[in-house]
Amino acid sequence: MIVMKVCPKCGRTSDEVEFIGQFCVKCYKPDLEVPTMIKINIGKTTGKLYFKSKWVKNNDSNLKRILSSYIKGDFEDIDYDWKGKVLTIFVKVGKKIVPFKRHVIVRFKPILEPNVAKLHSGYYEGIIQIRGKPSKVKWWVRKISNVLSGYNIGISNTKELKEGIDLYITDKNKVCKVLKMLGLKYLRTKKLYGVKDGRRVYRDTFLVRVGV
Repeated sequence: MIVMKVCPKCGRTSDEVEFIGQFCVKCYKPDLEVPTMIKINIGKTTGKLYFKSKWVKNNDSNLKRILSSYIKGDFEDIDYDWKGKVLTIFVKVGKKIVPFKRHVIVRFKPILEPNVAKLHSGYYEGIIQIRGKPSKVKWWVRKISNVLSGYNIGISNTKELKEGIDLYITDKNKVCKVLKMLGLKYLRTKKLYGVKDGRRVYRDTFLVRVGV
């Protein structure tokens, strides 16, 4: 004998709607915390999204990861209807995957990426001095610039001199890695620039000779 269930919240019966435990599917509330509004930082220049202290590509996969990070609780997957502003959360209840809908407004906040801001201000942490035959120097400038871009290292200024070309870089931390990866030998020197938060700040110069 099948016992008919009655939802204690709305009075619907198991003959009318599906039940999850003691409640009908419309009254059942999963153990989830979902905000009514989500703000996502987006780069003014690149259009990239800021997520977990990193700039990531603006695509469906990363958007889903960002939206998912705002939901507290156990769930299998999500889907967002941008037109209707409805976030569907798929929760495993027993052996079933049940969708639950929440009205969530997603807003994008345009901000200037720190690296771009540094470029605009002329900021630099170091200089890569490329020296050698003029034809080789220009080729290596393009090569090094492309690789630096892949590591989010900007070039705030480029100076063409008689002896070669200087690249003023916004981040010096990965320069050694880039030059080694390209098979280039270099001489690194440091010059005291100032003091910040009680610590000495240095600007580094990387001397690279090519085509020698």
